[in-house]
Amino acid sequence: METYLRAGFVSVAITMVTTFVVLATIPLMGEKPAPSAYYLMTILPFLVSFPLLSYLIHKADQAAELNKNLQAAYRELAALHAQLTEKSRKDDMTGVLNRTAFLEHIESLKEDQQQGTLLMIDADHFKQINDRFGHLIGDEALIVIAQTISAAVRSNDVVGRLGGEEFGVFLKGARKSDARAISERIRASINALEFKPTAENRHTLTVSIGGVTTKKANDWKRVLQHADAGLYEAKKQGRNRVVLLAA
Repeated sequence: METYLRAGFVSVAITMVTTFVVLATIPLMGEKPAPSAYYLMTILPFLVSFPLLSYLIHKADQAAELNKNLQAAYRELAALHAQLTEKSRKDDMTGVLNRTAFLEHIESLKEDQQQGTLLMIDADHFKQINDRFGHLIGDEALIVIAQTISAAVRSNDVVGRLGGEEFGVFLKGARKSDARAISERIRASINALEFKPTAENRHTLTVSIGGVTTKKANDWKRVLQHADAGLYEAKKQGRNRVVLLAA
């Protein structure tokens, strides 16, 4: 109905303009319009314009609705793409960044010469959990470890699972003193967990942490090697401890 009302309004306007132009032009030509001419001036333009305008307005409305639907579909696809992209960056089990996404983030820090501390965290004697309680319990242990690490760091820090029972953390802008405090908080929080593989058994979880503080590093491969060396030293010293090295 709205289409016909709009078409009718425009058709009436066209008819009025046409009639005015004809009435103004004919006297200038020295002619006097016949009575039938008034009929043609008023009815014919309306009869011609109304169906044509109704069709064009209807098509324009269809095109507008289609464009609206396409825009909505595009927004939905963009949101879905963002969700899938985010999902592809996450470790399916623990929910932190996967190895590829974490290392890509570390590599991207070259561009802004980001200062901070890189931590390597490894669950101690993790094979014993899998061997004693099974891999499903081992998975549960990894999940709570990842959750505890994420809760212990700051909101702008980055946590990733590097593989197996090993995690990486980048503490943005953290100097060695701050990094040690955060690392100890991670270690102590995991050590204090009430992890019960079965109703009758409580298993103490511990992690060894190695790290390196760097200022505007460009060679992140070398930084990773230093952090890994710190982790090795923490295990060598008896595990369940933090060893931070200089870059």
